[in-house]
Amino acid sequence: MRMTAHGRLANRLRRRNLSSKHHHGGGTGSATQVGTAKTGGGSPSTSRQGTVDFELSPWIPTTVDPFDAKKAAHLLRRAGFGAMPTEIDAILKVGVHRTVDLLTIPSNWGLQEYGSQMLPSGEVINVSQNVAYQRAQWVFEAVTTHFPLKEKMALFWHDHFSVGINNNTYTPMSVPHVNIFRRHGLGKFRDVLVEVARDPAMLFWLDNRINGASGRINENWGRELNELYTQGEGSGYTESDVKATSACFAGWSLINYNKYFYNTTYARAGAGSKTLLGQTIYNPTNQEQEGYQAIDVLLSQKATSEYVVRKIWSYFVAERPETNAVEQKLWDDIVVELAKRWKESGYDIRGLMSVILRCNYFNSSRAMRKLVKNPMEYTVGAIRALGAPTIGRYSLLGTRVELMGLPLFRYSNPSGLSDGTAWIDSQALINRYNFVDDLTQVSTTADFRTSWDPLVEVQRKSLYTSKAIVDHFVSILVDDAITSTVRQNLYDYMDYIDGTPTKQYVPYDSLPTNSQYRPAKIRGLVALIMILPEFNIN
Repeated sequence: MRMTAHGRLANRLRRRNLSSKHHHGGGTGSATQVGTAKTGGGSPSTSRQGTVDFELSPWIPTTVDPFDAKKAAHLLRRAGFGAMPTEIDAILKVGVHRTVDLLTIPSNWGLQEYGSQMLPSGEVINVSQNVAYQRAQWVFEAVTTHFPLKEKMALFWHDHFSVGINNNTYTPMSVPHVNIFRRHGLGKFRDVLVEVARDPAMLFWLDNRINGASGRINENWGRELNELYTQGEGSGYTESDVKATSACFAGWSLINYNKYFYNTTYARAGAGSKTLLGQTIYNPTNQEQEGYQAIDVLLSQKATSEYVVRKIWSYFVAERPETNAVEQKLWDDIVVELAKRWKESGYDIRGLMSVILRCNYFNSSRAMRKLVKNPMEYTVGAIRALGAPTIGRYSLLGTRVELMGLPLFRYSNPSGLSDGTAWIDSQALINRYNFVDDLTQVSTTADFRTSWDPLVEVQRKSLYTSKAIVDHFVSILVDDAITSTVRQNLYDYMDYIDGTPTKQYVPYDSLPTNSQYRPAKIRGLVALIMILPEFNIN
């Protein structure tokens, strides 16, 4: 653990608690419309349904509640990994609803699955066998993407299905698995389930490749498909339903450990009529189709739409309120109503996200700055907040994300990871601190090397005084969500604490305009802001 004088000042600035609780967490084009409310804008109805309809209606900016920089930053943090400074100015001109249109544009572009590629810094990464390079590629794409919602949805689905290929022999399965979510993550949920069921990584991870071998049914995939991926635990399905689901997927296997293969020999173990959730599944002439039929039966359940919408709403909007019974009831009612509309739309994810990102609830104080950044959001968001400077070694950033608690491509169990304050413990905070210390180059031992020039943003915004610089970076990094005491501490840092070799106390405004210590002070300022509790809030 590194701890410098700069770090000790940081401790003084960040002695407060995060407030988010532990949780596990239409657009343009061809998206299927997830039903919107008839009420739009204005005030909510006094009836319960009217209130729910209002909260799910498209938000209409007003002079009292405008689409301003804070609202724009909120949208890009939740629908991606945060904004670059210049992007806020751009989307304020475009407006909230056109921005959501742009965010929900689908893209089939996947990560490179095999071979090597060169990143802009000249770093060469081989994604076939090395998980560090696979992670590097994904972090780089998240930083530089023109499709931030696609990246964010891929991360959500990656956690939802939480595959971890921890055997190096099968590392090449990892990127194709995540590419399913990059290609289908804003499509139909049925397509996601079908592709995951046939995916070599999942067939290997939950052992369905041997389902039916030696005449035995393997229940791993069938159980998790019910419990974790569709209906959710405690939704009313039985052990008989797990057995029936598992039998439907007998024979869904692999050939050469890299390609889906329907093994008719294994399938014999699941032959015969099956009853799943009260519905009969039997296709003696094409038994492979029984797996697809099982997926359709699961999608016909109200529990499935509610379980998945609950996770999506918690991840992108707000967790269920912890104590307020009225707010809890509203949260529950919104999830039920939105799940109903989503199911009726044919489980169109793009349409669902379009409603969510536009709605009144999302754009209100109920949702803004209410979540804790996960390690990917923290890391990528910090880089983007600095204008996405060139990173010399992206291969080390995936390791930084893992040290903060998120092992991309290497989940240890199929249950996913808990969100909220589960991300924040003493070691995770130290790892976050060390990352921003290196990113802002306060440290001289930065191992991943960054090209960030702090004067670029200062000159772009014509910031001529230390107070103007503090106010600007506090605004773009934490939405001004700090106390006056903390702000004064930051003013004091700029005016009295200096990083000169002689440790002189020199006010920033007294330094010559060409002084090397001006950028050094700004680097220190940004590092201090990024390790405040407020920067950990999404």
